Amino acid sequence: MTWLQFFLWLTGLYLSYYLLNIFLDWGRAQRLDKVLESQELTFSESHHPEKVDLIPEKKVKATTTSAPPSTGLSGVSITDLFELARTESIHLTRAVTF
Repeated sequence: MTWLQFFLWLTGLYLSYYLLNIFLDWGRAQRLDKVLESQELTFSESHHPEKVDLIPEKKVKATTTSAPPSTGLSGVSITDLFELARTESIHLTRAVTF
């Protein structure tokens, strides 16, 4: 058996396999169409539009705070960062990785 004969046999087997699958799938689809036509479900719902009144929203009073709840978690500008570093106000809690 030469390589050409091997590839021809292999191609023939693949083609016959895929054609068999296509025909079997087509046959199943034809049978399912006949079965599904007789078992179709329909629903009839009787919903009518209903007028509803608008409920007014409750107004929430705006509260103002003079100081933020946490001063250590807010961001600082780069100039403020250099100022804090110069006055040694920065407290390191872990090692800085670069």
